[in-house]
Amino acid sequence: MSSALRTHNKAQARHSTKVTCFMLNFSTFKEFDIHYIGFEELSLRLYHTTLLHDLGRLNSTDSEVLNPPAHAMTFELHGGCMAYEQLHITAPDFDADQVSDIVQSIVLHTLQWSSGDSSATQVFMSVSALFNIEGHNGTGIVGLDFNRLWHPKTMEEIEKAYPWGDFYHQALAAVDREFAQKPNCLVSHFPGGLDWFTNEFRVGPIVLRHLNQLEGLDRGLRRAQ
Repeated sequence: MSSALRTHNKAQARHSTKVTCFMLNFSTFKEFDIHYIGFEELSLRLYHTTLLHDLGRLNSTDSEVLNPPAHAMTFELHGGCMAYEQLHITAPDFDADQVSDIVQSIVLHTLQWSSGDSSATQVFMSVSALFNIEGHNGTGIVGLDFNRLWHPKTMEEIEKAYPWGDFYHQALAAVDREFAQKPNCLVSHFPGGLDWFTNEFRVGPIVLRHLNQLEGLDRGLRRAQ
């Protein structure tokens, strides 16, 4: 990839890599019956989408990041523009459908729709990214047994390979910057604004947090009996 990808700090690079790992280890990923796209093609698109999805978050003085006028856009649009350019450099054989699906999935990955159709790339991208940041509270999938999405052992292995480190504080700082510099950013349209969006950011490992949630639920059930 070009220098824009090399400007990822370590925590941000770990986040993007972990999102890729979570996506590829989605327990029912290979079982989805998606008539318009095969497993290999979907995997290819998602590989590029997950690795490139946070280019607009780069906190860098690199001219490749700050010179294009797109840097003043909400980070999802800025990142989509950068990803579009990267794909033409690193994947020149991709056709219009592939490029548009990857870029649009990046642009829309923070949004959750109550109606309409999303591509498989966009759905898996959004679920994996939110899961890595917020754990079981962040997937936007209601009433689902989350252990059927990712086995706790899989989560533990990914967390061990790519430690969370200081990403919590770096993510909060990035969101604060986004709201301060771009008050009309896409995330500002979430109900509840900044506080609501960051309230579920996880501080520690997903597995530990999930076990604590299960213990709290168990205590609540015991009190109710």
